[in-house]
Amino acid sequence: ATATGSNRPTGTGPTDTQYRFGVVGVTGGTPFTDNVCFANEYAWAENTGMPELYLNLDYGLRMAGPLDCSAADTGCQAYNYGYGAGAHAVAWANYATGGRSRTLSVWWLDVETENYWSTDTQQNTYVIQGALDYFQRAAGKTAGIYSTSYQWSQIAGDFAPPSTPTGVAAWSHPTHRHQCDRPPRPGATRATSPIATWLTVMLT
Repeated sequence: ATATGSNRPTGTGPTDTQYRFGVVGVTGGTPFTDNVCFANEYAWAENTGMPELYLNLDYGLRMAGPLDCSAADTGCQAYNYGYGAGAHAVAWANYATGGRSRTLSVWWLDVETENYWSTDTQQNTYVIQGALDYFQRAAGKTAGIYSTSYQWSQIAGDFAPPSTPTGVAAWSHPTHRHQCDRPPRPGATRATSPIATWLTVMLT
């Protein structure tokens, strides 16, 4: 199989036609931002026959959300932030695609060190759990984690959300292919979704 991922904030979408699936970023790199190229990129991914979506997560606090938080309860606010990030991404995806993205059953949460995270891994897990709960409970979707073992340990420690598919973030050189066999987080197994083979695909 051949595939690629796409998130191009310049407004230009991918033009390649040889891919069998496409994974498209909905956000503009951080939560509560929009990938302005998303509509074009999603149309391209649809043409592969197997589109999938992801959103970038980072750490933040938000009073508004499903939990009634006190001003001092940052764990509660972090959960609302993650939950709201999921809701925002789904709303943008549905709007930009005229509702076509509603049919997708799987979304991916991009958890990587390039974005801002708290030095307290427990606080970060509240954000991640909030996003997972939005997709799994409110939206009725399967939510997977896209990360590496190193990045996950730096961000979330030994947090191991149950029943959560895992994809392996891409490596840049063929000699790193063995990293595909390392679980990105404690208790994880590689997912059967196309994104889980992204690494192998990009190196062939």
